[in-house]
Parts: sequence; structure tokens; C-alpha cells
Amino acid sequence: MNDLSDEKLIELYLSGNDEAFNVIYSRYKYMIRGCARSFFLTGGDNDDLLQEGMLGLLKAVRTFNGKSSFSSYAYTCVHSALLNAVKADNTTKHKPLNAAISIEDNPEDRLVIANPEELIIGKESELELKQKIAAALSTFEITVLKLYLSGLSYVEIGQKLNKKAKSIDNALQRIKRKIVKVI
Repeated sequence: MNDLSDEKLIELYLSGNDEAFNVIYSRYKYMIRGCARSFFLTGGDNDDLLQEGMLGLLKAVRTFNGKSSFSSYAYTCVHSALLNAVKADNTTKHKPLNAAISIEDNPEDRLVIANPEELIIGKESELELKQKIAAALSTFEITVLKLYLSGLSYVEIGQKLNKKAKSIDNALQRIKRKIVKVI
């Protein structure tokens, strides 16, 4: 199968032969890596970019019409997929989620940073932010926030704290406003 042309492999893939795509991917994986090297995703890593590039290659295979060489078309599709991923990452729509920091001290959720200096600075910044948030919130608000982050509903939190759901809702609204001010 390695001896077949890209066009023949695409034809085989579109007729249901998944192995044909694996051969195409093995031919173009270095091109995908080369394209991905020139992009950066906030909160993402190189594997995320490689995955986006692979999706671009898959789109190229599915939409190739033979009007140009497949390699040029594949490059264009991969580059566009990576560019779209970076553009989507840079929109403000997902900024709060991408920039979110857990107030719970859970080591499994921490981002692994290769540079020790960045790790120390990151820990200091995280600790400083947690202290600012804790200072801004009342004891009741901290308790409500922890219970809410553990997955409990307003009603369940209210039952645990002997409060009405509306009181819990009000507390969470205050918490949101206070955290926005701290950040």
C-alpha cells in the first residue's frame, strides 16, 4: 500500500479502507509537525496542535477534488486548521475558562512546567491569588464556593448549610463579583 499514489490512497480511504489513511498520515506527519511548530496555543501543548493538524489532513483527504496536487492541498488544509485553532483560542469567548485557576489545592490539576524558575513563580502567583480570593470572601462564601466546586447543586448546598437555595445563589453571585475584582 505504501507504493500507491496519494490519489489512489484517498480513493481507497473514501471507499472504506481505513488503513489507506494511516499510510497518508505517515507520509504527511512531518509536514504537520513542521506547520505546528510555528503556532502556539495558550493553555495547550504541541500535541493539541498536532491533533488539529491531523484533523486538517483528514479534511484534506475527505474534500480533495484533484484540481491541484494533494500535497499542496493538504498543506493548505493543515495550515488553515492550525490557524483556525489559534484564532479560536485567542477569542475572548473562552478566556475565563482557559485562565481559570482551581482554589482547591489538588496537585493532579497543576500544570507541569519544565523550567524550575517558572514553576516557583507559578506557585507563588497561584498562592498569592488564592490568598487574595480568600481575603475577599467571607467564611460562608468560601464554604459555599468549595461545596459548589465539589459539584453540589444550590439546593444541596442549602440543605448542608441550613440555608435557602436563593441564599446560596446570592452568595455565589457575590463570590463571582469579588473574584472578578481580585483578578
